[in-house]
Amino acid sequence: MYMEGPTRHVSLHSLTCLNLQDLDKLTFIFPPSLSQSLPQLETLKVENCRELKHIIREKDGDERKIIARSLGFPKLKTVYISRCGKLEHVFPVSVSPTLKKLERMTISYAYNLKQIFYSGEGDALTGDGIIKLPQLRDLSLLWPKSNRSFFGPKNFAAQLPSLQNLTIHGHEELDNLLAQLQVRPLYFSTNYFLLRSEDKCQ
Repeated sequence: MYMEGPTRHVSLHSLTCLNLQDLDKLTFIFPPSLSQSLPQLETLKVENCRELKHIIREKDGDERKIIARSLGFPKLKTVYISRCGKLEHVFPVSVSPTLKKLERMTISYAYNLKQIFYSGEGDALTGDGIIKLPQLRDLSLLWPKSNRSFFGPKNFAAQLPSLQNLTIHGHEELDNLLAQLQVRPLYFSTNYFLLRSEDKCQ
């Protein structure tokens, strides 16, 4: 998927599923200009890409403005990321309003993950301080003994009205993460939390 050189004329308009595995030199997946060409993408699966740091590359100048203006994944339903040990961020907060169809998100063994949704230029688009994912039903955050990651910036809350299954493992600052996700700690131990479908979030 990585492409060197100008990408403004590359279009993957009909792509519905992107599966990347064992790409040791991959440091990012999408330049902002290419991300605009993926309106049909439904599944993003990334495994064992050891050097991956960002899903979307940010740059100064015009490309940074693109993120604020029109970047998004309106049909994305599934995000699965595993064993990408250097991953720092997944999506800018400004992308979250476009993720209206996201149903499942699993992130595992991303030891360096700082935030799933991170604050960048253009995030005034979510000025209410809420990350809204109306169709997200299944959220799994799995990596051992990590205290670095939050769902989004600390001043943001998550609104997940359809959440049925939440699995968290390895977060030492569990209370902070649960507060951001606005759920009650119904079933949890020191490093493990599970919300089953019959339980209700608050």
